[in-house]
Amino acid sequence: MKERSPKFPFIPLSEAVAALRKIDGAIRSGQPFTRPALLEALGFASEHGGAVKTIAALRGYHLIAGKGPEQPGLRITDLGRRLLDAGAEVAGDRLSDFRRAALWPPMFRRIWRRARHLTEDELVDLLRLRGFTDTGAARAASVYMANSAYARLEELNIEPDFPDKPRRRDEKDDEPRPRDRKLRERVEAAMRRAGQAPGSPPPPPRPGPPPNALSLPLSTGRATVPLGITEEEFQVLMQTLRLWKPKLVKDFKPPTDAPDRPAGS
Repeated sequence: MKERSPKFPFIPLSEAVAALRKIDGAIRSGQPFTRPALLEALGFASEHGGAVKTIAALRGYHLIAGKGPEQPGLRITDLGRRLLDAGAEVAGDRLSDFRRAALWPPMFRRIWRRARHLTEDELVDLLRLRGFTDTGAARAASVYMANSAYARLEELNIEPDFPDKPRRRDEKDDEPRPRDRKLRERVEAAMRRAGQAPGSPPPPPRPGPPPNALSLPLSTGRATVPLGITEEEFQVLMQTLRLWKPKLVKDFKPPTDAPDRPAGS
């Protein structure tokens, strides 16, 4: 089976906004449109790979969306309309809308939360560890970096609000979702095994490292690694440490390529 990377918009936000302007110019403003009309507006003769990826990116940034089961067709979203009204300048009052679009894709939101301080090369290495192919990791890192510069994400400190995932029609408001219910059941089972009643406050933390962990004395404190990890987890740990070495090691200097010395010298 051919390896595939997790989903992410294949084109930067700036290109998606440019495509949205073509759609808005070719289709009557505010009116729903069909997928064939969308392809024609974008200049695609058929629904090939490039067309599919462009449409998926427009949806991924929440620039277009379906009208719903009772209103067939596609439409430009309110967010997409605000980006069109902002003109070419990504600044001022509309900057928050561009940031919202840039972070609408869940993959880019996770990168912003956990890895926005990394360089592009470091981000590529991290995405490889997260299941991306080499090509997918390079493309996703490149698109995210382009979006970060376009929407000035490096200056953003508070994540924009995003709508919650809609509930199913048969799911009551006071009923926990299946995923939440299973998580709660697992937590309660673990608490019973530990002899703690569900709902009671957690015990105070023990001083020092956990008893089942390897504790390493460092110049800035102690590092602990839990015992009993799997071989795969160990490899991820070592790869992560190598990736973070420039940030972990004080006054880190990258190794220089030196000619090999003759044996015995």
